[in-house]
Amino acid sequence: MKTSLVNTIIVLAACCLAHVHHLRADTTIQVSIDLSLDTVQAPSSYLGLSHEPITTARQVLPTLQYRNFIKLLSSFQTGPFIIRWGGNAQDNQLDIIEDEHWISMRDLHQETGVQYMIGLNLAARDPGLAVTQVGNAMRFLPPGAILAFNIGNEADAFMYKRNKTVFQADYWKNGWFTDITAYCNALQPLFMQYFNHTKLVTGPGGADMTMWKGEQAQKFAGLQPLAPFAAMLTAHFYTARATAPGANTSTFLAEPVMALVSRRVQYWVRWANLYKIQFRLEETNTLALSGLAGASNTLGAALYYIDYALSMMQIGVSGLNFHDSYCSPYSPIMFPSVCLPNVSLGACPDLCSHPEAMPYVSAPYYGLLFLQMALQSLPQLYVASAVHRTPNVPNIKTYVLRSRDELRIVLVKKDGVTPAIINLTLNVAWGRPGVLKVLQGPTITALAQDMNLAGQQVSADGFLSGVEELQHVTVTSDDSSSTYSITMPPFSAGLLIIPSDGETDGSLAVC
Repeated sequence: MKTSLVNTIIVLAACCLAHVHHLRADTTIQVSIDLSLDTVQAPSSYLGLSHEPITTARQVLPTLQYRNFIKLLSSFQTGPFIIRWGGNAQDNQLDIIEDEHWISMRDLHQETGVQYMIGLNLAARDPGLAVTQVGNAMRFLPPGAILAFNIGNEADAFMYKRNKTVFQADYWKNGWFTDITAYCNALQPLFMQYFNHTKLVTGPGGADMTMWKGEQAQKFAGLQPLAPFAAMLTAHFYTARATAPGANTSTFLAEPVMALVSRRVQYWVRWANLYKIQFRLEETNTLALSGLAGASNTLGAALYYIDYALSMMQIGVSGLNFHDSYCSPYSPIMFPSVCLPNVSLGACPDLCSHPEAMPYVSAPYYGLLFLQMALQSLPQLYVASAVHRTPNVPNIKTYVLRSRDELRIVLVKKDGVTPAIINLTLNVAWGRPGVLKVLQGPTITALAQDMNLAGQQVSADGFLSGVEELQHVTVTSDDSSSTYSITMPPFSAGLLIIPSDGETDGSLAVC
């Protein structure tokens, strides 16, 4: 797939938000958008899924519905869609993975252009096993199908949840580096044979972003012997445990959550920039421990995906993989016939492990689909955000994407009392009317079957069905500004698309 256009994406950082307030029916919100902010470059292949373990590939990937779900997400020219095979189940995989799994992965790559992050077993502390796994993979997968290899999963917790006589309390600061060095040295010949370089290893993939400091980041990405292998820094993030008292949609939609992850992420982004590699949230979602039915599989989760992904993009994160364990409530794609035995909070108990149960999309999938539409590749695509804070604004976030061809404004409305009229004023004379696509449902806990994106739903076969409903939005302009007035339903996300004209193209070009 061609990704050159996506590589020109630029992000302008800021947002418009405030705390949740009850809206009156006549509430009008004024938002000012500044299109002259500083920029940072955004990556291609920003979004992905995280599956576990790789031994489910043979069951999942050949299924027509699943392939169509991935094909739909891959159709917007945002770079190869990423699928990570990882997690604890993968980290304990001791078997020699059968050829059919790699063949299924190869076929999906050839059909959709997806790239893989492949987990290798670290818990066994056996570099030879990793060499065998990578060697088998490369018998079938072309080098272009591989983004990186993950050696181990959440090794910062090894000493707590695994054999304490093997993994000592200081493993994270000492033993981990020794083991990773041994793995990298063992894999080097294969890396050079198939890729002609060695920067293919991610790390550390920890559950706690505060466990590493700058010293550990430098030891992995900035110093011999590991720096030649370090492809990206990685970490995992969930807002809370699904078993936490009172866990619900507010647990992950509350604005302090975004502030928390932003504070933690900023250090990793800084280290990644210092060592000129990427930082990716390689496994993330709403609530840990498989998510919570009635929260993680609702419209609220889809809104969280949109807000979270764009918020992370504007501070320099290279990408996010949303975890999908097939029948876990937080899974964007439900695959009940492949339920994992340790999933106790499954959202599809009636179908769990039923061999004829077909995959289907859950509410979070609509968040991914909305994001791919918003980030659709165009020449010189830029992303900007509103910078004006109106007093007493309800919980609404605003992000702006711009290019030479059109302006795209994303609004995420997390208040559900009434609709709100939002006046968006640009500090340039854009002057063209726009169209609005809305992701919505009747309540914040609406499930996928009750949601729609611009009047359309994702069918059981993996296609958008129904007639697309576009709301036409007029503009009021003068010599220096343009104002668009839209109405946002309760609990919704909107994508306002405004074409540009020739004069605006030149004035907004970013060199």
